[in-house]
Amino acid sequence: MPLRFATYNVHACVGADRACDPARIAAVLAEIDADVVGLQEVSARGDTRGDQFAYLERATGMTAVAGPNIVRPEARFGNVLLTRRPLLDARLVDLSVDPYEPRGAVVADIDADRGRRVRVVVTHLGLRVWERARQHARLGEIIAARGEVPVVILGDFNSWWPDIKVLRHLGPRLAWRKTPASFPAHLPVLALDRIRAVPDTVVGRVRTHGSRLARQASDHLPVVADIMLRRGDAASEEEIAPSSPARARMIRR
Repeated sequence: MPLRFATYNVHACVGADRACDPARIAAVLAEIDADVVGLQEVSARGDTRGDQFAYLERATGMTAVAGPNIVRPEARFGNVLLTRRPLLDARLVDLSVDPYEPRGAVVADIDADRGRRVRVVVTHLGLRVWERARQHARLGEIIAARGEVPVVILGDFNSWWPDIKVLRHLGPRLAWRKTPASFPAHLPVLALDRIRAVPDTVVGRVRTHGSRLARQASDHLPVVADIMLRRGDAASEEEIAPSSPARARMIRR
């Protein structure tokens, strides 16, 4: 059966009306009805906006893996993986390039269907061409280390001309398909948000979710893809070793 994946830069849940409304983001996620979601720019502060990491896990009923890139006493800010499928393992990878804003990735294995392992990477890359080039190289290393396990990368790549060819250097290991424009949400012209599968198991088109609510909820539109696991694309049931409950709790914190 196909799995639905989505990537969504939620802009700290601040919408076009400048209101911070995590419930609106949760409603957009309900419209999409994805099995696995990668979120970027999720915030947790000690003010009335509260902890968006925890709120979105509760509101969606999905398992969350928090990957904050910025951690301060007064706030956390970064990526989140949400999954309806069982979480097997997860780790955080540092993609920071000094002296710029900290960047990172959530790398998690999920049980896609009766013992079929899939690795999911959720990330948000930097604003500068050479910064992204180093981050692309690190993503290439993660892909190369996958063995026989398929990988799906969900993220805000921040990639547009002139460095689109730099993104292509990931080559045949990372499926290259036409990605729809997702930014800005009210009139998308830039394809910043991308979904890539290794091997190329994407079926149907990669598309934006452009509902009226989605155009109001954030400055990015979600990007959605349905991915079919073919025979031999995933690790066998015998290879799966679920992480301990203690490990899952540590990651969610």
